Amino acid sequence: MILQIFTLTLTSPGMSTDAARDLLRLFSMAVSEYTILHPAGAIHQYPVVQYKDVDGVPTLVGINEGAAVLAAVGDRIPMGAETYEVQSRDASVREEAFGIAPELIGYEFITPWLALNQEQARTFYTLKRKDRRAGFLQKILVKQIGTLARAVGYTIPDPVSVASNLHFQKSRLNGAGVILFTGTFSVNFVIPDLLGFGRSVPTGFGAVRRRVVKEE
Repeated sequence: MILQIFTLTLTSPGMSTDAARDLLRLFSMAVSEYTILHPAGAIHQYPVVQYKDVDGVPTLVGINEGAAVLAAVGDRIPMGAETYEVQSRDASVREEAFGIAPELIGYEFITPWLALNQEQARTFYTLKRKDRRAGFLQKILVKQIGTLARAVGYTIPDPVSVASNLHFQKSRLNGAGVILFTGTFSVNFVIPDLLGFGRSVPTGFGAVRRRVVKEE
């Protein structure tokens, strides 16, 4: 399957979570208007415009109708008292492969993966062995890949296999305790760079990037 992807970066040195939400709300309205005019191929269960902090650079990623909306953005994005300037952008909307692969492909989480809801977090803590925790997380990642596939209308033809090397740390988000995961995984699935998995994807959590194998 092919997904339409468009990426742009902003010159702002950083953006608070609240500011990112306001910016995404602005684009959500634009996406809604675009979808009314172009209903074919619209995604309804996955955020089609996502904010990421990629190596300290504020980045917006659009998928399908979100890509079309971002591609139409000018050099400046006015939002209330703030104006965000576009630093760089793709030359055009890119076509990226998405779907099952014949071999495992390596990825890394470039932003923390907020994988678990409260019930899943309680289950995670009851698992004392490292291999059982790894297996639990791998099943969740497979499920989240399946959720994204259904959202874009892709039927996964074969079982999805995952191997992972993940680390966790306790943190707080909006006053609540959460578990954040970082690390790498391999899966027999092609995922475009910067797509996110898990909770709070629109504001940057769970973004992945394909790992580059260094030649010796």
